[in-house]
Amino acid sequence: MLADTHLNSQQGDYLNTARNCSHSLMTLLNDILDLSKMEAGRMDLRLEPFSLRQTVEEVTRLLQAQANVQGSPFHRPATRVFRNI
Repeated sequence: MLADTHLNSQQGDYLNTARNCSHSLMTLLNDILDLSKMEAGRMDLRLEPFSLRQTVEEVTRLLQAQANVQGSPFHRPATRVFRNI
C-alpha cells in the first residue's frame, strides 16, 4: 500500500530497506525452523541453483543500509571480483 503512494527518493530507499529487512527476518525465522527440523531428523535437503552475484549484492545492500543508519563507513566488495560469477 505504501509503495503505491508518492515517495521521494529517500523515502523510497527507506521503504526498500524495510522490505528487504522484512524478507531477511522471514528468512532467518525459516532458517531457525529448518534447524529445528534438522535436529529432529525431519529435514529433506535438495540442491537448487542460485545466483552468487545476486546474493552478494542483496547482502551488501542490507549491510550498507545498516552502516548508513549507524553512520559507519562501508566499503562495497570489489565488483571486478564478481564480474564472472
